[in-house]
Amino acid sequence: MQRGYDVLFSNPLLGGLIVFASLLLLTALCAWGSMYFKRLVAVDRASKAEYRKKNSHKN
Repeated sequence: MQRGYDVLFSNPLLGGLIVFASLLLLTALCAWGSMYFKRLVAVDRASKAEYRKKNSHKN
């Protein structure tokens, strides 16, 4: 009895394509996460600057 991954990786082209697609997906997720984090940091900096501007008279 063959397992599913034995069938997939018995064809080198199909196995290589699956590995390449998974690496591409991982890279895309990392890039998206990086851009999302940069956007969150920019929003946080803007809100902190606005807060400081609003509450600067209290000091």
